[in-house]
Amino acid sequence: MGQQKTLDSFLVFEEGIRRGENIKNNAVFRLDYIPEKIYEREQYRVIGREIGVHMGKGAGSHLLISGTRGTGKTLTVRYLLEESRKFAMERGIDLEVFYIPVRRFRNTYSILKEITSSKHGTPYDALTEKAKKKLEEKKIILALDELEFLEDMEILYFLSRETNAMVLAIVTNPLWVKKLEDSIQSSFQPEPIIFPPYSATELFEILRQRAELGLYEYDEKGIEILSAIVASRFNGDARYGILALKHLGKENKWDEETVNSAVAKSVRDLELLLLATLSHESLDLLSILATHPDGMSTTELFHTFRRKWDVSKPTFFTYLNDLDKQGLIGTGGGRRGKPYIVTLLLQYPELIKEELKRREVK
Repeated sequence: MGQQKTLDSFLVFEEGIRRGENIKNNAVFRLDYIPEKIYEREQYRVIGREIGVHMGKGAGSHLLISGTRGTGKTLTVRYLLEESRKFAMERGIDLEVFYIPVRRFRNTYSILKEITSSKHGTPYDALTEKAKKKLEEKKIILALDELEFLEDMEILYFLSRETNAMVLAIVTNPLWVKKLEDSIQSSFQPEPIIFPPYSATELFEILRQRAELGLYEYDEKGIEILSAIVASRFNGDARYGILALKHLGKENKWDEETVNSAVAKSVRDLELLLLATLSHESLDLLSILATHPDGMSTTELFHTFRRKWDVSKPTFFTYLNDLDKQGLIGTGGGRRGKPYIVTLLLQYPELIKEELKRREVK
């Protein structure tokens, strides 16, 4: 019996090795991977030219870069920041670039602390003076990604009024800027750049490049099928295509049935990746909603949530807003005195328990 189990295990291992033989570079299928050369959309050149203006005369306009998820906003900005850094070094331009993920650095203090490499506990006034001095010494480009997660807007006021830094503000909704106070809007005044969803043709070029970099063998017809599915079913969100491509590469089968199976797996993969970034409180909120397929009123959800987490209503709504911004929940109702109804948008709600269990093991 023991020998049989060993033989069975060996067969499983061998099968796994065979499935991975077609993977040339696993990193290519990470969503934060930046290729040496990216697919150049029209917006790439607009942003690049404005960065060039800033490197030359220090007069680059602030930019509001918007678009739905998976349209290449972050990839394009991070790529251009790195390329501008290389260009500046080659030309002897005194330039420093910063990429700030706002979901991690949510307020002015934490952003300034990151820019100045200051210790925690540095007084706010000292921090702003240190930041002002640093931002005046050289040309600065500062990218603030997922700016809708910013908890206070003082950083935009400070950067646009007190420094010559160029700000690349990355958001999902282009109307977000209208929420800013007049005092900030009057000085910030970013030029809008909108990234539309990828077409099937654009997705094909992107996914073919990833296949070339990450796989030993691939089939262009299969990539065409995948690109068409992602363009039509997922509003051109390239994240699904990249994750599905890895599954196809492992199988090295490219027929329509296998492509559809890989796409279904990519949905699960992406939901799991999103859940892994959430706080325990947010996961518990989702786990409550998972037991109510028809949704819950905000009042009912708040009282249920309070049984475990002693939080105020403003804090509770902060959690809800964050989940809404990430597309994990939907809200409706709220008219004529009726409460808002919150519903879970995950296709695989069982993943919530899996993620909670994974954290318990840790």
